[in-house]
Amino acid sequence: MSVPVVFVSVSPRSPSGSSNHITPANESALRHSGVAQREILLAALHIPNSQLGCNFNKKWPIFDHETFLTSNATVRQLLECSTIRVVRCIPVRDRNISAAEMPDVHRMNGSAPVQQLDEISSLMFLRERAEYRPHLISVYFLEGGMTESASSIRAHILSCLADNPAFAVRLAKVPMRFGHPFWAPLAAIDADTHIRFRAVSGRGDWQALRSDLVELLEAPMDPTRPLWEVHVLTGFEDESAAPGGRTIVAVKVHHGVMDGLGLARFAGHLFTEAAMHPQKVNGTRANSAPPIDARVRLRTAARNAAAQFLGFPRELTSLRNLKRRYDASVARGERPGIRQTAPGTVFNGPTQGRRVFNAAWFPLKEVQALRTLAPGATLNDVALTVIAGAIREYLSSKGTLPDEALLCGVPMSLRNSEEPVLGNTLTGLCVDLHTNVADPIDRLHRISGSSYWEKQRVREFGAVIGSGALALKLPPFILDLILKGEEAAAVKGERVTGANTVVTNIPRSRHVRYFATSRVLRTCGLISLNPGIGLKHEISSLGDLVSISVLANSDQLDAPDFYIQCLSNEFGRLMSARATEPVR
Repeated sequence: MSVPVVFVSVSPRSPSGSSNHITPANESALRHSGVAQREILLAALHIPNSQLGCNFNKKWPIFDHETFLTSNATVRQLLECSTIRVVRCIPVRDRNISAAEMPDVHRMNGSAPVQQLDEISSLMFLRERAEYRPHLISVYFLEGGMTESASSIRAHILSCLADNPAFAVRLAKVPMRFGHPFWAPLAAIDADTHIRFRAVSGRGDWQALRSDLVELLEAPMDPTRPLWEVHVLTGFEDESAAPGGRTIVAVKVHHGVMDGLGLARFAGHLFTEAAMHPQKVNGTRANSAPPIDARVRLRTAARNAAAQFLGFPRELTSLRNLKRRYDASVARGERPGIRQTAPGTVFNGPTQGRRVFNAAWFPLKEVQALRTLAPGATLNDVALTVIAGAIREYLSSKGTLPDEALLCGVPMSLRNSEEPVLGNTLTGLCVDLHTNVADPIDRLHRISGSSYWEKQRVREFGAVIGSGALALKLPPFILDLILKGEEAAAVKGERVTGANTVVTNIPRSRHVRYFATSRVLRTCGLISLNPGIGLKHEISSLGDLVSISVLANSDQLDAPDFYIQCLSNEFGRLMSARATEPVR
């Protein structure tokens, strides 16, 4: 049976699938807050609400993440449904699609898949400069040396990653940057370009590996190829840093392709729970679809931009209403207000330094035990408290600790699925680190409370309340001019961004135990810096260890080894406090 279709990208609002109507204010808040956790493609508009539950999104291909609404009457009815949130609607004219064709509905009129980047992913490419490469790296330490050949390991990697949507797509820009780029399929990839083998440089110790990883992070990626790489580094030996570790697997992606959790899941496909010999390649995935014609990209981008422009007044009204509701809630004492600006620190001033990287590992069992010091505290709250204490000690030793507490940007994933997707499905929190509080247990209580209220604010009112949300709706060529102005001010130290540092938690999959026949011992990660924020951290856990990885500019964190010691010192203070003070 054939049905007329409109492609509508939607997200689940409620796992219960209830059909209660929601008020326009609530619908607006949900749309801007990012409560929806992933996209599903609703193709047949006459599917009953009862079929829009958790199982529905497994039956349709993933589409994109641009947000706009059409005036189609049926789509307006969808807006009344409490189980979904309309994110995108693209009419397909003069064509009926049978149910049998639905799995490939993202192929429009026989052309290549037309998938436009979401706003955040597009922003990552706009922000790329020679001094700022928005890349992510997940690092895994393997026990012993590699016993398999390089060709066998390369074949194994290709086989593990071939089904991921990032495996064989490249960036396809829109002429004149009139709209966000698209993902274009490739018929084949060059395995040697994406999978590389080398020895750790120099003495092969932790210091040499740290330099090698920074070099990998800063190396530009070719946008005409798929934006992922796997590096296998052999000859590592440093018992003080990673006992037993001899081989390193570093998985690198462009942040515009996926977020941190997406990288963890992408890399996770390389690992298994039990040892296994490398898989043989049955032929890497090839896309037979032709490249996306520039006219198709421009036409689609123009249509989407027009829809965004027409929806701009509604977006503005919605944001104003959210701001009024939030301010009223704060005035009634229902929640604390958010701080608008961060204090100035050395981490946020001008820099000419090179990147430096380091990491520290802590027993997971002990980190979990520290959560009992503050009821309701999460592992992330404990890590934030350790980082806050380390920053406090480090800046105090330099005589530059501000009286006002530092603010921390904390990305929060909105994914609720194990399925791989392209793009960035995340939002941002701004958590008070309470670096002006000396007592570590008191600081843990305060950070736990600040983190809780930030999550509540984002869920109810959205991550961005103000002009920032609207700026993302602008065409890339205009947004790029705004970004350049802001970055120039940040580089000169003329303004401090909304955060002094960034801490992101990227948990590894529980299946990460073996790479082929080699046991995985521990992990760490690198996230790129950007103008105005010269210190970033990644928290990750694997097995019985939690890692805190640190990337900074050398002239802003001129003693990275001392900073790692500060992390260990603060962790020790928390452990001592737990042993001597009653649980509050």
